[in-house]
Amino acid sequence: MENETEEIYREQIPTNVFVDFWLTNFSMKHEELSKLLNIVPTRAENIGDERHLKNSKKTILIVKESNWQLESDIGLNKPIEEHIKHIFNILHPKKEIIKSISQKPTQSSLQILFYKDPYWREYFEIDSDIVKELAEMNISISVNIYSLSDLLP
Repeated sequence: MENETEEIYREQIPTNVFVDFWLTNFSMKHEELSKLLNIVPTRAENIGDERHLKNSKKTILIVKESNWQLESDIGLNKPIEEHIKHIFNILHPKKEIIKSISQKPTQSSLQILFYKDPYWREYFEIDSDIVKELAEMNISISVNIYSLSDLLP
């Protein structure tokens, strides 16, 4: 049973999960890639694009590597497995196209990000069929876990 402090922290700092698919360092313009995949990305940049601060025109960097990102949009509080399956179900029909694009130097990755409370204990599993299909598309899996304990009083 959780102690009172742990319960309070869980209410203040919920664990959030983000799952997204990234393609980077591809040779075509991101607009061409989106058209080829027939998928609208969450975010995409071409080499030479300027990245700005939010709500500002101030340039903070010039993009040196093309990138294309598709985020899971089913809700931060959904189980990790649902996010993974959601992204997978979007990508799988495009398997052959992604396979042809995901050759070196292009990098492709299914990224799983956890922003977790300090008492987070959770198990998750990626279905072996999904892992196999991702590998066939040359998509790696990256898992990043960030503790939100720094935000606690």
